[in-house]
Amino acid sequence: MTLFESLQLWSNHWAHLKLKLGAVSGLSPDALHINAGLLVLCLAALVLRRSPLSVWPWLALLVLECSNEAADLMLEGMGSTEATVGAGLHDIANTMAAPTLLLLVGWWQRRQGAT
Repeated sequence: MTLFESLQLWSNHWAHLKLKLGAVSGLSPDALHINAGLLVLCLAALVLRRSPLSVWPWLALLVLECSNEAADLMLEGMGSTEATVGAGLHDIANTMAAPTLLLLVGWWQRRQGAT
């Protein structure tokens, strides 16, 4: 099995896990992205020992979300509606919106404290 085939297999398993999570939680895919983004941001902040308002947890979330969307793109040709660049950009925007707002609030607070 080639590396590409292994990655496709992993992407397929990951996609099924996400579908099961959506079914169990009752949340729409968009709501899952929003909630998962905030959860991963908080977990990254804990692991990195930084504030969730810091750029480092935000960057960790961005890397993980881009990896998630790359996995979705690996499903192209398998009938997935998630395997498009447009769907990926939509998901990235949903996932990163609230964490980006928090990052900007943290930046603004630090800026106000410095003056």
